[in-house]
Amino acid sequence: MKQLFSLILCLLSFSTFALADEWTTIKNGEVWYDTNGDTIQAHAPGFLRYGDRWYMVGEDRGDSWNPDVNMYSSTDLVNWRFEAKVVKNGVTVPELGKTRFIERAKIMRNPKTGKFIYLEKTRRSPYFIMEVFQLRVINYGIMLFFLLMVCNSSAMFVNVFTNVGMKIDNWQNATLGNWVMVGYTVGLIFAVIARAKNVHLKWMYCLGFLFIGGYALFMYFEVQNDGMYERMKWPIIIRSTGMMLLYSLISTIANQRMPYRFMSTWVCIMLTVRMVIAPCIGSALYTNVLQHRQQYYVTRFAQDYDRTSLETAKTYDQTVRGMQYQGKTETEAQNMAAMSVKGKVQVQATLVSIKEMAGWTFYGCLVCAGLMLVIPWRKRNIKELTREYLLKNVNVKNLGRR
Repeated sequence: MKQLFSLILCLLSFSTFALADEWTTIKNGEVWYDTNGDTIQAHAPGFLRYGDRWYMVGEDRGDSWNPDVNMYSSTDLVNWRFEAKVVKNGVTVPELGKTRFIERAKIMRNPKTGKFIYLEKTRRSPYFIMEVFQLRVINYGIMLFFLLMVCNSSAMFVNVFTNVGMKIDNWQNATLGNWVMVGYTVGLIFAVIARAKNVHLKWMYCLGFLFIGGYALFMYFEVQNDGMYERMKWPIIIRSTGMMLLYSLISTIANQRMPYRFMSTWVCIMLTVRMVIAPCIGSALYTNVLQHRQQYYVTRFAQDYDRTSLETAKTYDQTVRGMQYQGKTETEAQNMAAMSVKGKVQVQATLVSIKEMAGWTFYGCLVCAGLMLVIPWRKRNIKELTREYLLKNVNVKNLGRR
């Protein structure tokens, strides 16, 4: 009797191990195939038992950006048979389009009607939330970045002046540009100290525009026929200091008071205004005004360069004789002398145009600095950041809440 009982226990143990081995055929990290030998596509699945079978619906990520929904069935939860593609993105429900992203498909059965129900929740998820322009801080940020990048387009003054007035080469010009790192460092130190001292941002914005205005004022008095290369590092340092002050702190005013769900939209606006719109407008404005003023002063100064002026006539005759000594014909010498006089007129017209535009930039920066002190800066109210306040006072539907 004891031997029979032991034999039965051994048989039961063997059958248990055999069943366990049969049920552990699904292994993590390995490809899972259906009964047809195809890869099972049922990501984030939902399960339903009906009769003696289990049904599984999940995302078909064959096309990751436009997933469909597949259905499989099984009696043992191990071997799955492909039943159908129950939802084909953009085809099953055409009015939703192919741009929707299906996730975590679920299926239920209505016991009264016997019908199966596929559950899907859709939500509006725009790439760009237009309601962001209702926030004052966003509009302030757009305005500040626009004014900053337009005023910063005056950086061309140094390059034009050194190329035309000093005739320096590209290597010297590039070396001169390295001084911006000093200005950026000084501006960053100013910004850190100001925030540590709880200085209001409006004063820092005002100071930033004053630095750029100081750069323009420096160029106004520095532009001359005999400029010094060594002095050109100072306007670069002054301008880059003001730029860093504004550049590093403009985003702060928006980020402090902006709901987090607007962050991606604000970054898009910030980069578009800062890197595309404002620099294009600023560069076009300064370049076209410079060309217009150059033409104006060339026409004006050319009237003074004729044979009636003793100094002009003397310089012209000396150039002609010098060219003839070099073997040029009289006609060639006269043409080269005329080109020399024309070059002097163009250089003088360019320098006067830069000087004039630097003065305009200085006054423009003063206006921007004054504007920073005049416009209302709303104080940050910590109470408005609580959930209770937002639910009571903010219409989340109008703000595009998902």
